Amino acid sequence: MEYLDSLGVLGPDVIAAHCVHISPSEWKIMADRGVTVSHCPCSNMKLGSGRFPYEEAIRSGCRITLGTDGASSNNSLSMFDEMKCAALLAKVSGDPSILPAEEVFRWATVNGAEAFGIDGGVIAKGKVADAMLIDLGKPAMTPCHHLISNLVYSADSSCVAAVLCDGRIIR
Repeated sequence: MEYLDSLGVLGPDVIAAHCVHISPSEWKIMADRGVTVSHCPCSNMKLGSGRFPYEEAIRSGCRITLGTDGASSNNSLSMFDEMKCAALLAKVSGDPSILPAEEVFRWATVNGAEAFGIDGGVIAKGKVADAMLIDLGKPAMTPCHHLISNLVYSADSSCVAAVLCDGRIIR
């Protein structure tokens, strides 16, 4: 990151994938330049790339998103899997409170939309009308004591009843 910064290429239009071997000083550089980080937990595990430094990444203030990488290093390309793996891997450090479900859900929704300049990621007036309708009757969604926790820790594509893009049902 120091070299990329010396070339002047780091800025808010950069999305840096993986970032498992970034020093604390490099996290500061990325945060100062407004770089977005795309964490790809399933790919990192499959390739044995190393553990994403959750504590340092969160502390840095960088915008963090979730990604799947590609089919050669992540066969399912499922954002549900990415949310679950990210949340669980963060806790391997021994701190079950790190990366709560709400935060990892934000990484997958609002932060992802913001990284691409999309005015979305939340359901609100004036925002892009993209959404998934979730079937709360699916086994993975019951019991539903906490919707976001269910979406992060147990939902899969079978729970998706419909997908809306720009307000139109496409599935």
